[in-house]
Amino acid sequence: MSNSKLSGAQRRKLQKEKDDKHNNVMTKVKKLDHFFNVLPSNVSKTSKSNEAAPSSTSSVTESDDSNVKVDQVSELTLDKNLTDNYSSANKFIISSLNDPAKWPIIDSETIDFIIRNLSNQDIDKLDFSTSKRLYSSQARYVTRSMFFIKLKNGEMRKRKWLIYSESKGSLFCKSCKLFQSTPNTFTQGFNDWKNSDRLYEHERGHDHRVNTNKYALREDVLGKISFALHQQYLEECNYWKNVLKRIVSVIKFLGARGLAFRGESETFGLRNNGNYLGFLEVLAQFDPFLQNHIRTLGNPGSGHVSYLSKTICDEFINLMYQNITEQIIREIKLNKYVSISVDSTPDVSRTDQLTFIIRYVLESGEPVERFLKFIQLPGHKSSIMETIILDTLLSLGLDINDCRGQSYDNAANMSGAYTGLQARIKQHNPLAFYVPCSAHSLNLVGVTAADCCLQATKFFMFVQKIFVFFSASTGRWSVLLRHIENSNDTILLPKSLSQTRWSARSDACRALLSGYELFYEALKEISLNPSEKPATKVEALGLCKSFNKLETGIMTVFWNDVLQRFDKTSKTLQKVTINLCDVVLLYKSLLNYVNELRDRFDDYEVKGKIISKCENYEKDEQRKRNISKRLDKYIENDVILEGKEAMKINTFFVIIDKLVLELSERSKAYTEIDSLFNFFSDLLFICPKILKERTKKLVEKYSNDLEDELYEECLHFKQFLNEIEIEESDKKSPSMFLKILREKKLFQLSQI
Repeated sequence: MSNSKLSGAQRRKLQKEKDDKHNNVMTKVKKLDHFFNVLPSNVSKTSKSNEAAPSSTSSVTESDDSNVKVDQVSELTLDKNLTDNYSSANKFIISSLNDPAKWPIIDSETIDFIIRNLSNQDIDKLDFSTSKRLYSSQARYVTRSMFFIKLKNGEMRKRKWLIYSESKGSLFCKSCKLFQSTPNTFTQGFNDWKNSDRLYEHERGHDHRVNTNKYALREDVLGKISFALHQQYLEECNYWKNVLKRIVSVIKFLGARGLAFRGESETFGLRNNGNYLGFLEVLAQFDPFLQNHIRTLGNPGSGHVSYLSKTICDEFINLMYQNITEQIIREIKLNKYVSISVDSTPDVSRTDQLTFIIRYVLESGEPVERFLKFIQLPGHKSSIMETIILDTLLSLGLDINDCRGQSYDNAANMSGAYTGLQARIKQHNPLAFYVPCSAHSLNLVGVTAADCCLQATKFFMFVQKIFVFFSASTGRWSVLLRHIENSNDTILLPKSLSQTRWSARSDACRALLSGYELFYEALKEISLNPSEKPATKVEALGLCKSFNKLETGIMTVFWNDVLQRFDKTSKTLQKVTINLCDVVLLYKSLLNYVNELRDRFDDYEVKGKIISKCENYEKDEQRKRNISKRLDKYIENDVILEGKEAMKINTFFVIIDKLVLELSERSKAYTEIDSLFNFFSDLLFICPKILKERTKKLVEKYSNDLEDELYEECLHFKQFLNEIEIEESDKKSPSMFLKILREKKLFQLSQI
C-alpha cells in the first residue's frame, strides 16, 4: 500500500461513504417515542421475539448515552397532574430533585416519586465549585472523569448510579441513598477527592449491587420510560447468552479432546471449515435457535457481530485458560508447597516449546499434576531455562521459596550437578531437591542394556525389520493376516520399535513371541512366491533364517520377560499418585527380579529351542578354523567358548550385568532423598528411638518448615492409626496417612 497522502477528492469520497454509512445506521435505530406507552396513530408497535436475531445497530441500552436523552423525556412526566397526586413533601423536592443532599426522609412514597421523576444530570452544566477540598496547600475538586469508568477494552462507561449535590459539594449513590438501611459514605456524601479509587470499590461492593438491583426492580414496577429500554436490553442479553452457551460448549468439547479448531476456510457451508464451525453446523441441524443465528449472521463479514469468528473463539479459549489457571493458583496457595517439572519438545511448526508442569497436594490429601502453559524456548542452555522458570513463577504469583522439588529428564543441561538447571534452581532455593524423572531413567536403563552387546543390538534390528518388511506392502500384510486369521490362537500383529517409548518395544516383543511361528510361515510363503520380486524373496529368506536360529528364540523369550516387567513398572511410575517411597520400592523390586534372571538361562534355552525349532547354536554349526602354530611366536592359552557358553557369558550375563548396574546407579538419585522420609511408610512398625532420630534429622533439614514437636506429633498420630481400622495394604502408605490427616482434620490438633 502506498504511503502517499490522499487527494482532496479521495478524502471527500471517503467522508461521503462514512456519512452514508452513519445515516444508514441511524435509520435503523428505534426512535424514542417507540418506548412510550401511548404512541401516535401512525406508529405501530413491533413485537419482538427472543429467538429473533437482533441487529447490531438496534441495540439501545441504558449505558448508551449517545442515542437516548433520558433526562429530556423524564421532564415530560413532571407535569402538574402528576405532582398534584403526591404529598407536600414530594412537591418540596420537585425543585431540588437532582440534589440528593436535600431529599427528605426516605419512605416508600418518596422512593416512588424520585425514581419516577429523577433525570440524569447533565455533567457539563454542573457547578463543581462547592466541591473544593483542601489537602495541605493543594485544592481538589470533583472531576468529570469520576462520572465515568474505563473498561478493560478501553471503552468509557458512565456511572449512572452517581449523582452530584451542588449544595453539599459531594457525590451520592442514588440507589444506596434510597435503599441502604445503614448509612455509609455514599449515602452521607462522598468528598474524599484524593482517594477517588473508592468509587470503584463501592460499585464493586455487595451492598451497592443489591441496592442497584432493588432500584432496577422498582423501576420496572413503576413503568419508567427506561423500563422499555431495559426490557430490550434484557432481551438482547438473553439472545446473546443463548448463542454464547452453545459456542462455549463446542469449545470445551474440542479442547477437552485435543482436536483442531481451524480449517482451511472460515465460512459456514464449506466442507473444509474446520471442526469448530463444522460442529456448530451439526448442532444447528437439531437446534432451531442456532440454525436461525447461523443463517442470519453466520457469514456476516468483517465489522458485524456474530460471536462465531475465530477471534471470539480464541478469546473464549484464553478466558477458559485464565479461569483454570486462577483455580490452580488458588489451590496451590492454599496448600503452599509445590514441585516443578519442565521439558521441551518441538511442535508441528518446528517451534521448540517448553512445557511447564506443577505438582502439589490438594486439601483432601490427593497429589495432582497440572499443566500450566507452553513457553516458546529460545535456547536449551540452563541459564535460559532458569530465567524462564523464575519469570513464569513470578507471573503466576508463586514464590520460588515454596518449591520443594524439581524433576526433569537426565540431559546434562537439566541434571548437571554444577551448571545444570537443577543446580541453578538450588541456588535460589536449596530445599528444591532434584529428582530425575523415574520413568525416563528407567527408559535409559533399557536403552543402555539394548546396546550393550552385539546379540542384543542384532535382535532389536531383527524385530524392526519384521515390522518394516510386512508393513511396506499391502500384499505382504494380507499374507500375514491370512495366516493369523487361520489360527485359533490370539496373535498380535507386528509392532514398530520406539527410541523413547519403551512400551512400544514391549509390545513388539510380545507380538513377536505370540506369532513367532506364523510370522515365519508367512515369510516362507513370500520367499517361495514366484510372483514376488527377487529382492523381496531374498529379504524374506534372510528373515526366515533368523527365525531358525536358537539365539533368536532365546533373545525373544528373554527380552519379552524383561520388557514386560519394565513396561508395567514404567506405567506405574508415570501415575500421578506415585510417591518417592514407591519409586524406590519399584526400582528395588525390579533390581531383585533382574538378579534372579541370572540363574534362569537354561529355562530360556529350552523355550528358545521350542519356538525356533533349532537345537544347536549358530557358533557350533560353523566350521572351525585351524590356526597354524609357529614356533617363533608366543602362543597364548586362549579359551574358546562353545555356543552355549558364549551365548551365556558374552550375551546373557552381559545384559543382566548392565541392567543391574544401571538400575543401581539410577536408583541412587531416589534413595538419597527417600532416606529423609521413608520412616513415614514404617510409622506403624518403627520403634520410638529410631523414630526420634529420623524426625530430628528431618526437622534439621527443613528447619523453617517443621516444628521441633514433630516427634511427639508422629507418636500421637501413630497411636491414632492403631485405634482405627486400616486396610493391610495401606499400613505402609504415606499417601493414605496424609488423606487420613486431612479427612479427620488432625492437622488442627497442633493449633488448638
